[in-house]
Amino acid sequence: MANSEHVELVQQGVEAVAAWRDQHPGSRLDLEGADLQEVDLQGVDLQGVRLRGANLRRADLRGAYLQDAHLVRVNLHQAHLQGAYLQRAHLHGAYLEEAHLEEAHLEEALLKLANLQGAHLEGAYLVKANLQWTNLQGAHLQRAHLHASNLQEAFFGKTVFEDTDLREAKGLDTCRHQDTSRLDPATRARSGMLPERFLQGCGGG
Repeated sequence: MANSEHVELVQQGVEAVAAWRDQHPGSRLDLEGADLQEVDLQGVDLQGVRLRGANLRRADLRGAYLQDAHLVRVNLHQAHLQGAYLQRAHLHGAYLEEAHLEEAHLEEALLKLANLQGAHLEGAYLVKANLQWTNLQGAHLQRAHLHASNLQEAFFGKTVFEDTDLREAKGLDTCRHQDTSRLDPATRARSGMLPERFLQGCGGG
């Protein structure tokens, strides 16, 4: 259950959040289950915030600081997270369909069972991210960095791999392909040897 005072504070915008943080160093905002649909929080500092089950549909979080945030089962459908900092964020089961995550920092983020269907991940940093059982159908992974990520049992289909870094990605041979995907020569060149089963699933061999 969200702290109602914290919800009201966040709805006032970035400056109000910054002032609160100055007055409460080391404290964390509790926004679990809060309805923050379409809220404008560009560049806000929400490091370590508790947002479990919150509704942030179409929220503007461009350049926001969300490192170590608890975003389990949060609704970020069509949210704007371009350039956001989500290192080590807990996004287990999060709903990120059609979310804008271009150039976002998701290093070591937990995205297990998340829905990233149709998400825009162009240039996103997913190094060592956990993407087990994650839905990446129709996702845009142009220039994305998936080095050493865990893709065990991840779902692909009509996914766009263009100049994508899949070096040392784990579980590629276990991925589930619902349809063919676009995987270009630049991805192969960057990624090194890719499992034959993965290539066949993408539509090539």
